[in-house]
Order: sequence, then C-alpha cells, then structure tokens
Amino acid sequence: MSRAIYQLIAYGFYPAWLIAGAFDYWCHRRSSIESTSGVVESLYHVAQLATMAIIVLGIALFAGSLTAFAIVVAAGLCHTVLSYLDVRFTDQRRYISPLEQHVHAVLDIVPLASIALWIVLEWPNASGTWRLQWRTPMLSGLQLAAIFISVFVVAGAPVLEELWRTARAAGRMRKSGDHIGLATIK
Repeated sequence: MSRAIYQLIAYGFYPAWLIAGAFDYWCHRRSSIESTSGVVESLYHVAQLATMAIIVLGIALFAGSLTAFAIVVAAGLCHTVLSYLDVRFTDQRRYISPLEQHVHAVLDIVPLASIALWIVLEWPNASGTWRLQWRTPMLSGLQLAAIFISVFVVAGAPVLEELWRTARAAGRMRKSGDHIGLATIK
C-alpha cells in the first residue's frame, strides 16, 4: 500500500503540480503580468517555487523524522501563506481568470496533500527521532535527475523568465517615467 501511495505522490500529484504551474505561467503571460502586478507578484512566485523545492526535495530525499517533518510542514505552510499574499496583492492589479483560480486551487492543495500522505507513510519510521537521515533506499540516479531537472528547469525556468520579463518592463517604465505599472506592496 505504501508503494502505491508513493507512486500517487510521484506520478500523480507531482506531475499535476508541474502541469498546473505551466498553466499558471500561461495565465500570467496572457494577463500581462509585466504591465500590471509586475515584479512584486513575480517575486512571490519565486518564493513559492523555493518553498516547493524544499517540499519536493524533502519528500524525495529524506527518511521520516521529526526534523524532516518540521522542515517540510513549515515549507508547506509558508507556501500556503505566500499563495494567499500573492493573490491578495494581485487582486485589483491584474485579472485573475476562472481558469487561473482553478489552477491556483491545484497549486495550493497538491503540496498539502502530498505532505500529509508522506507523513502518514513515514510516521512509523520516524520513531520520535529528530535525526535527519537520507532515505533508504535512496532513489535511483535517473529518478533524482528527473526530480532536480523538473524542479529547477521545468518549474524554475518559467518563474525566472517571468521575473526577468517583469524586471525588464519595470526598468523601461522607470526610464519613461510611467509609474502606473510599478506595483508596490500595500
């Protein structure tokens, strides 16, 4: 049963998160993030990606321990808070379509469901230990490569491209004296 749940996380939830992230990126491009909510919203996306990297790598690389659980749960809670702050900031600055809203639902729930399932599976192995240990058996080299490439290239490249695009647009707006598109946190 535990193998099936790990496969659900790895081959169901994780690809769903990657696909939802691609749709979210497309929605941002379509609604001209660079001329509306700009760099600030894009920085929220960078921070959310960082928390997701901690979650994905924590689940993939570490055996269950109270320390691993605490780190991954903290990253999951941080991701949830950042997601809320992102939408709160973006609302009134950029159109958030119904499709994007549903994509956000997937991006919000998949990490929390994955964390919960991982803790349920690993809890018996944790034995109250705080010692952080590598997973045994460790994932294969191919599996590790797929995880690192998917987190840092497949998910990371669009987020960094968006940051670059919004920063470039903000620089052009500053030079032209047009401060309408230079969103700030309020």
